[in-house]
Amino acid sequence: MKKFLCGALCFLLCSILGGCLRRTEIADTAIIQAVGIDIENDEYIVTLQKFSSGGSGGQTPVDIGKNNRTILQERGKSISEAIEKIGLQTGRELFLSANHVIVIGKTTAEQGIQPIISFFNSNHQTKPDTHLLISKTTAADIVTLNLQQGIVPADNINRLLKHNSFNSRIISTSLMDVVSALNNGLTDPYIPIAEILTDVDGNSALKLDGTAIFNGDKMTDSLSPIETVGLIFLNDNVDMLLIDISTPDTGTVSLRLNSSDTRFKVRIENGLPVYTVIVKCEAAINQVVPTNGSGTSISQLPLLEKAANLKIAQLMKNTIQKSVYKQNCDVFKLTKHLKQKQPDYWKTHLEQLDGINSQSRFEFIVECNINRIGKESRYSFTEF
Repeated sequence: MKKFLCGALCFLLCSILGGCLRRTEIADTAIIQAVGIDIENDEYIVTLQKFSSGGSGGQTPVDIGKNNRTILQERGKSISEAIEKIGLQTGRELFLSANHVIVIGKTTAEQGIQPIISFFNSNHQTKPDTHLLISKTTAADIVTLNLQQGIVPADNINRLLKHNSFNSRIISTSLMDVVSALNNGLTDPYIPIAEILTDVDGNSALKLDGTAIFNGDKMTDSLSPIETVGLIFLNDNVDMLLIDISTPDTGTVSLRLNSSDTRFKVRIENGLPVYTVIVKCEAAINQVVPTNGSGTSISQLPLLEKAANLKIAQLMKNTIQKSVYKQNCDVFKLTKHLKQKQPDYWKTHLEQLDGINSQSRFEFIVECNINRIGKESRYSFTEF
């Protein structure tokens, strides 16, 4: 009898709960695949890229001859108001769960991204791993870009971000990454930057061009592509990377880094932190362009390793100069390292950390081993 009553109760609950769910037909849904946010004259401009089979209303399920997207745009005093206007305009429910990327215009990012991040973080349809991107111009320029490659333009943006991240040219940034950075007080956000170019065939193309760095929620500066590589090393995000080095004896040599590991040590000297950045990496020679017509011999590998160590240290130094000393941006977790390695100092100086970071000193120890049979070379480089 008890089993029967329990079963009946469960059935009743399922029936009641099921009746509360509102079913939406696919024909009544607008599938959003890219979102752009700009601010102009104290109004939000929301630009959406909607999936549209057959390009502009064709009859086929997916027309491979077109890029299968429709652009929707509205203004509002808030993002919610603008999106609601778009929903009323289309007569469809906006489906954001398929969204690939949130693009923010540069001038908008400079004003502060907290309201934008808060909106999408609180929206139950937005996936935490949605990519973020900063446009050098406006977000609308990127979202409305008529990319010719592929079926869905937003897929091309997503693919570009993943490819550059895999090749250690950017650190792909998700909504979850920025939410964490804004809330934990241990690091500042950074987001890849995109610009629009014209390719050799005269078509519009998208290029990732460095990284936007933030102090709190405001974009304060950008790292160039080469400075971004320094950021990648400092954040221990190197997967596969090509770097060129040169010496008078070997000419120009292209090295492929197959693995890399970055660690931080922290000590206190004269009341200020000293960060020792230790990088160990494995590399292989990818190409040699000799100056004297001869190849590179195994006896020259220590020279190449020394040059690689200096190059990697210089990359990190350049990034620190701009992000820490110039803009006081903590985009590679200095505060987190300080808290972990010197917790008493961190706790005592919690209110002065912004000023302390910009007065800290850095040392670099880089050990790049070029794969070959035989001994390994060790070389240390210390700077400011």
